[in-house]
Amino acid sequence: MVATIKDMSNMNASLDDGNYINNILPSAVKPLKLSQPVAYRLLTRIQVQCPLQQHQCSWKGDYGDLQSHLLSSTSHNHLLETVIDNKDDNIENNDNENNGATLSIGRIIALAESFKEEGNAKFASKNFMEAHDLYSKGIDVFEMNKTIFSKKNNNDNKRQQSFSSPEIISLGTTLYANRAASLLQVEKFVSCLEDCQSAIELDSMYAKGYIRRNKAYLALGRFEEAVSGLEIGCRRCDISSGALMQKTLASTKLIRNSFKMGMERLENDAAAAKSIFTSLLRDIKPGPAPCVVLGAAKANLKLGITDIAQRLSLQLLRSDPQNFEAYMVQGHALCWSGGSSNNNNDKNDIDKGLMVLREGLRLDPDSKTGKILLRQCQQLQQELQKARKGFFHRRFVEAIETYGRILLHTNKNIPRQAPIYSIIHAERAEAHLRLRDYNNALKDTSLAIYYARDDASEQALLIKMKAYHGLGRHEDAKEELIHLLNQEQHKSSRTLREAYQRADFEVRKEKRPNFYELLGVSSIASLIEIKKQYKVKAMQYHPDKCVNSSKSNQKVAEEKFKLLGEALELLSNDFQRQLYDEGYDQDAIRERVAAAEQQHTAMVIIVVREITIREQVAAAEQAAHHHGRHNCHHRNHRH
Repeated sequence: MVATIKDMSNMNASLDDGNYINNILPSAVKPLKLSQPVAYRLLTRIQVQCPLQQHQCSWKGDYGDLQSHLLSSTSHNHLLETVIDNKDDNIENNDNENNGATLSIGRIIALAESFKEEGNAKFASKNFMEAHDLYSKGIDVFEMNKTIFSKKNNNDNKRQQSFSSPEIISLGTTLYANRAASLLQVEKFVSCLEDCQSAIELDSMYAKGYIRRNKAYLALGRFEEAVSGLEIGCRRCDISSGALMQKTLASTKLIRNSFKMGMERLENDAAAAKSIFTSLLRDIKPGPAPCVVLGAAKANLKLGITDIAQRLSLQLLRSDPQNFEAYMVQGHALCWSGGSSNNNNDKNDIDKGLMVLREGLRLDPDSKTGKILLRQCQQLQQELQKARKGFFHRRFVEAIETYGRILLHTNKNIPRQAPIYSIIHAERAEAHLRLRDYNNALKDTSLAIYYARDDASEQALLIKMKAYHGLGRHEDAKEELIHLLNQEQHKSSRTLREAYQRADFEVRKEKRPNFYELLGVSSIASLIEIKKQYKVKAMQYHPDKCVNSSKSNQKVAEEKFKLLGEALELLSNDFQRQLYDEGYDQDAIRERVAAAEQQHTAMVIIVVREITIREQVAAAEQAAHHHGRHNCHHRNHRH
């Protein structure tokens, strides 16, 4: 059985109408070639006829070869030659001249119309490049025959009028406009402009040509040309399409004015510029204009949002590797991403940034702004290396001074939201910490954490906790760590959990009673000294000795007498005293003593079990040996 192309024209049609079986989402639909390769191979083997069979094309073959046949430069030449021959015959036949011309033009229209319909089917199924190729075939037919008619009918006004009829002009206009639409979808905007211009030249009142050209202008960032082109279109088009043209013109003017405002705000109000460019990136369809992307990248860079600036500038460089401004933004953003001395991957960011800046300067070696930017980033790299070297060699004062010089002079325009700003403060805080300057360490870490865009650097957080402990503010450290660990991004942080355990340990250590001070002995006192002092203190705070004292004094004496008993019990046990000297409080000591006893009990059980097993094995071996001797004696007695 041979199928026609019309039977198969909707096989790749879009599923966006929502009528799916079992509510399958459009995103789950994949091309047949990928999802069902066996079915696809069977489909390509189905025999079909050329959709131009009504134009005497007798081709038959596999469905998989149909597209190649339609786009072949030689497949349908015989149809064009037939049309040309008919025109030559009609020129020679003066009696049927008018009918012959009409017949030939009708054949041209039908052939081009067939290519247009096939292109429309491909466009509807979102095969835009295949649609583009089919529209191109139709345009070739249209242009070829237009050239032939202009050469052979220069003196024949009737034939020229026939070829210039509204039907043919409309067909040519539609072919160019449809090809422009397919080019718009694949973001080939320059070629789209050319096709839109050809459509407008054929029909100056064709509204779709102006609108599609406007979209291409906007995608290229040529806003002034977009506005002027639409103004001309509004004057030329009729009333039926005038409302749409006016609406499109108003939105285009708004985009143009917004872009101008964004460029003006870029110098002094980067936040407002970022908001404007972000809106433009969302509003301009089908693709963002390069100048808008560059403006958004610069605005994000000025705000210190280096990751977005890198992404946008990289997007520009992929589409235009010769974009000097994109190289400058990309390199500058990499340098401001900085690099921690504890992270070798981040440390290379400045090196990468310098490499990108040098690559950009190859495109414009005379750029003064590019040279200045390169020098600033090189100086930043040198100062950072000097500060980190000083820290490594324990020259902490020198490192602190160098970090301060970077912030004040070398790169004083660094945005506070830039990663390098937080990194510098965190590293300077660690230098303050080594000098036991805990207050300045707290200030620097607070700045580093506050200006971190996403989750705060763990390095800065840990330094801050150490500064808290150095100042004896263990409760503050514990409370802040509890708050951090309740946040989603920190819940799984092992480092912060260990820091919390230490803070909790210090808090409990600070709250426990000082038994050595209570007894009046040193921490290295012997057990004899401890017992002697216990007797002295117990006599002092015994309840019978405080009968005549006030109730408050009696209560204090009672509490101290109780603590003295706990102190004697704890310090008399070597294991418990060792835990106390390590900083554990009574509750933690009791927990560890219980755990040790449990472990000891488990070990005893294991040892007892092993001894029992050994005894059982030995008894069994002895019984077997005795039984063997008894049997041997019995046999000897019988003999």
